[in-house]
Amino acid sequence: MGIQSRVVLFLCARRPCAVLSVSPVGHGRFPDMMLYSLRDLVLILPVVAIGAVVVAYTVTLASLKGRRRCFGGFRLPPGPPPLPLVGNILSIDPKKPWITYTDWRACYGDIFMIRVLKQDIIVINSEKIAKDLLERRSRIYSDRPYLATRVPYGWSFSFGFTPYGDQWRSQRRIFHQAFRAEATPAFHPVQLKKARQLILHILSAPHVFFDHIQRFAAAVIMSIVYDYEVAPDHDPLVELFERGNALAMEGLTPETASIVEAFPFVLRLPEWFPGGTFRRKATISHQCAMKMIEEPFEYARQQETMGSSASAVALDMLKGLKDINDASELQLLRDTCATAFVAGAETTATTLQCFMLAMLQHPEVQARAQAEIDAGRRWRSASEF
Repeated sequence: MGIQSRVVLFLCARRPCAVLSVSPVGHGRFPDMMLYSLRDLVLILPVVAIGAVVVAYTVTLASLKGRRRCFGGFRLPPGPPPLPLVGNILSIDPKKPWITYTDWRACYGDIFMIRVLKQDIIVINSEKIAKDLLERRSRIYSDRPYLATRVPYGWSFSFGFTPYGDQWRSQRRIFHQAFRAEATPAFHPVQLKKARQLILHILSAPHVFFDHIQRFAAAVIMSIVYDYEVAPDHDPLVELFERGNALAMEGLTPETASIVEAFPFVLRLPEWFPGGTFRRKATISHQCAMKMIEEPFEYARQQETMGSSASAVALDMLKGLKDINDASELQLLRDTCATAFVAGAETTATTLQCFMLAMLQHPEVQARAQAEIDAGRRWRSASEF
């Protein structure tokens, strides 16, 4: 998990510290002295230029070193020394940054700071520290950092990336009403039904178990939120989600967002121009995000209009809406439902994949769990599974 803490650094340009001047010594010798001084000046200028670069480089390194030691009177976490202007971006694997962060953990500990272009990022490499800071001290650290790619990539709908404010509070209130602990037992029949289907799919085609898990996660949350039944293969909404989520996971990283924040013109470059991939991916991601918001919600609206008695989050929200024509309220419901859709599917699939990996790596634990299930322990009825 990557957690960001932005630090603003003001660099002040000072006046030149040295001035070269050429003065005539005598009236009769002025032309010779002028030629001689100009010749010397031509020879000296390169030396002075190199010296100025060295001084500027040294001052920059010193300022960066001082910035990393202290900010606002508080010591900052250690971290790899940044290069001037670019920071640590050249040392980070852009496709798998977590591997780089894991390697740095051995050198700098469970919490360290890096700099990507002009943005400072604090990386937490410990579950305990993450819980201590982000859960137990959530009043201090629960706000979301600014991501320059959130709006261009079309993900302003998700309150998971929204800074604390009116929009966040409104969506959080609706989300809590639908997914609070007291409401979750109503989801158990759907989860059980989809879990049985997942087992049958894995038994029939175990070599594509990853696809089965992804489809299962999407089927559960789509049924709970929109009362939508996912097709066994090549469901258009599931494929839409997978495409949009893949682009978002690439574009909404702190590393990519830092590049767009530092060089916002990359979003206006022609797609064929070097660096134009940012604009192309942002355009595709924005289109996918809009479809993810609109299409499943319109399906739920049609079901509600036809008098469906099914219980789903979107249907219940629409039935409880005072003014069905209130555009702002409808958009708020769309955004909240879409947030539940993308968040629920991705986290569920990732959790199940990690669980299967853990069982494969620890067969002795798998054997004990299977023995308990066979004995009917820990379940109200083993026949349910």
